[in-house]
Amino acid sequence: MSPSQTSLRGGGVAINQRGTAASRPSQDRKEQKRLEAEHRQARSRERQAQQQNVHRLEKEIAELEVRQAELTAELERPETYEKSGAAQQINRELSAVVESLKRSTAEWEQAASRLAKVETS
Repeated sequence: MSPSQTSLRGGGVAINQRGTAASRPSQDRKEQKRLEAEHRQARSRERQAQQQNVHRLEKEIAELEVRQAELTAELERPETYEKSGAAQQINRELSAVVESLKRSTAEWEQAASRLAKVETS
């Protein structure tokens, strides 16, 4: 038997010709470490994706809030009502912005909750 060949002795432990344990447990440990590293990387990718989604929604919400404030300020100006139909057009846009804001806020709450779960697991 060459030094690289192994035989089973005693309790089923692989022993090479030199009388030392074969590298099978070492390979199992390496495989376990590789699997653990893959799992950590997958969790990291998921966390990063959730963070990007939360950030995107926060930016979208901030932009909608700015637009909402602009439209509200426009409705508070007396000149807005001097133009025929201007106030109605602004009100329609404001309603659309408010609805978008509600949807984005709900989506953000869900994304933030998913992110918190990913970060604590």
